[in-house]
Amino acid sequence: MATVIVTGSRAPVALDFIRALKREGHRVIAVESANPFVAETSNCVDRVYHVPSPRFKRQEFVSSLIKIIRDEKVDLLVPTCEEIFHIGESLDELRPHVEVFCEPTEKLNLLHNKFKFTKTCEEMGLTVPKSVVITSLSELNQALASIPGDRIVLKPEYSRFAAKTLVIAKSDIGEHLKDITPSQTQKWVVQQCVVGHEVCSYSVAFKGKVLASVIYHHEFTAGQGAGVSFETIRFKAIDQWITTLSEKMNFTGQLAFDFIIDDSGIPYAIECNPRMTSGAHLLSETKSFIDSIITKTATPSPFECAPVGYAAALKIPLLIHGLMKMKSLKQFFYWLRLMIFSKDAVFSARDVRPTLTQFTMYWKFYKLSRERKIKDSEAITFDIEWNGNSA
Repeated sequence: MATVIVTGSRAPVALDFIRALKREGHRVIAVESANPFVAETSNCVDRVYHVPSPRFKRQEFVSSLIKIIRDEKVDLLVPTCEEIFHIGESLDELRPHVEVFCEPTEKLNLLHNKFKFTKTCEEMGLTVPKSVVITSLSELNQALASIPGDRIVLKPEYSRFAAKTLVIAKSDIGEHLKDITPSQTQKWVVQQCVVGHEVCSYSVAFKGKVLASVIYHHEFTAGQGAGVSFETIRFKAIDQWITTLSEKMNFTGQLAFDFIIDDSGIPYAIECNPRMTSGAHLLSETKSFIDSIITKTATPSPFECAPVGYAAALKIPLLIHGLMKMKSLKQFFYWLRLMIFSKDAVFSARDVRPTLTQFTMYWKFYKLSRERKIKDSEAITFDIEWNGNSA
């Protein structure tokens, strides 16, 4: 049995991970700067700690972690959300006390930064859309001329949940200039718009070897980017894409990619989250997932951990956003099947309280979004997000 600290325990996927750890007999310490947080009331958590914000009080955050690690005799620290970048900046302080399942932030930033990600992949010979970075609007016309196609994607080099992403025709750029705010400290990426269908992946790797992985599509989203339903698919070209990047980077930790598969079947990776994402909901019922993180062992078929067609959903957001975005009778029946038959990513009859706690947590995030005049999705990560501060 291992004692494991799980940070970023506000996320539903962290709750799912915690439950999976407990099923395998491990002792779980949930650590968060949000108060309350969804995993706080789970009966699968052995101890709960509230810590300072890693974004605004990083040294106090790290000192709190070290004290918890010592007091609880922790074996492994697993970051699950954007606090991973603050932890990655503090590995020299943390690793004398505990094993930390992540890379240094300098390496993570090659994947997290949306422009550096495309350049890193191009150097490896991996397929990504053509991308240009700009630091002012005066550079925009030249960037547009260098990008093929009639449509483009524009986004800050650091952003999440597609909160500020624009997908527009080049001819309409004048209507959106007020929304495009590049600067030396907040660069923007101008990217080729690949036509096709979007799929996502989530993988666990150790020293360059992929130990567990899943590819999935999300029919329904909350807003423009955050998926609320997830269903497993297979795509061998993506398996090979992930394998190549993991090997060439000798990567240890978690890798999550968004891909567009074009009409000829070529997958283009559009961005990466080097942390736990909703794809883990599709692996959490498998022993191989926990083994990949705790003992660093893989099954003979790491890309077949979850069966094709296995589905999970955030049922309350799916109920709301699914009904709002219904486009056809076929989509309605698919939504209904998800509501009835897919795994609920939060509710568990054996662990009910987090389902109730999430309402209080999201109400706090809603109030923060109103106070700060930011989007609801931005409020969720406001105190932990990392935007290249010291990269």
